[in-house]
Amino acid sequence: MKRKIILSLAGLLVLTTAFFIFQALEGTLYFWNPGSETSRTTEYPSAMQPDQVCLTWTGDPRTTQTIQWRTAASVRDGWVEYRERSAPEKDAVTREAVLTSIEDEMLENDPVIHRYT
Repeated sequence: MKRKIILSLAGLLVLTTAFFIFQALEGTLYFWNPGSETSRTTEYPSAMQPDQVCLTWTGDPRTTQTIQWRTAASVRDGWVEYRERSAPEKDAVTREAVLTSIEDEMLENDPVIHRYT
């Protein structure tokens, strides 16, 4: 019983210390450059036109295809159109993409981007 109490108190001490360190850093931790509060820029900010297109699969690579891309935050929706290679264009299927918004407050010229899947 004493051991559980001691371990609980030690855990509480660690959490309390971590909390105060986090508060001292004003809620921001800089893992990429410890101690630095300097913002940075990218040579390749996102734009209205999709870029960083990545093709992969979600299951069997013979029968599935996942498409991901990046756009500027001003782009509010994304769509993908696909068909089997041998199918006529009129048989193309259109699907709405799933949007994920990614924020990086330290990236001065591109703080918010959208990723679509």
